[in-house]
Amino acid sequence: MTKIVSLTLLTFFLGTMFFSLFHMSMAMDMSGGMTEPFLILAIWARVWIGWWCLVPIGLIVFWLVINPTLFKKPKGFDSWGSKAVLGERFWTQRKKNPVPKHHYTLVAILTIIQTAGSVPLIVGLVQFDVLPTVFGMIVVYLGKMWFLDRMVWIYEDMVRE
Repeated sequence: MTKIVSLTLLTFFLGTMFFSLFHMSMAMDMSGGMTEPFLILAIWARVWIGWWCLVPIGLIVFWLVINPTLFKKPKGFDSWGSKAVLGERFWTQRKKNPVPKHHYTLVAILTIIQTAGSVPLIVGLVQFDVLPTVFGMIVVYLGKMWFLDRMVWIYEDMVRE
């Protein structure tokens, strides 16, 4: 039962964390985007503190919810983080406003890389195995950063047109 609950919590929280990039302040990018290691540690803490691990998990989720409200709106949208978020908006609305076709293949590959990285991450957390957990986290992070870089590229292509 603990493994099922852990897997469910991890899937929900990682999905929430990685796909809720609705902010555009650089401070918000840094403070919200760096929560994955803390979330992983909180999930891993179930070894030491049992169900009390839900307290730090809840605090992290609470932080992710209130984080966007703690920072002022950016003065401009020239930062890498802002461009990444705006690029994601272009990408999600590509059926209404098509993005250049040369982005499609790499975005699909990067999504697969992130998803593939989540497999060893989840397995490592469920089995309390450090190597797949760390490997999965690295793959997810690198895939996400490259994905966000592609979103910046999409933003710049769309603004240029």
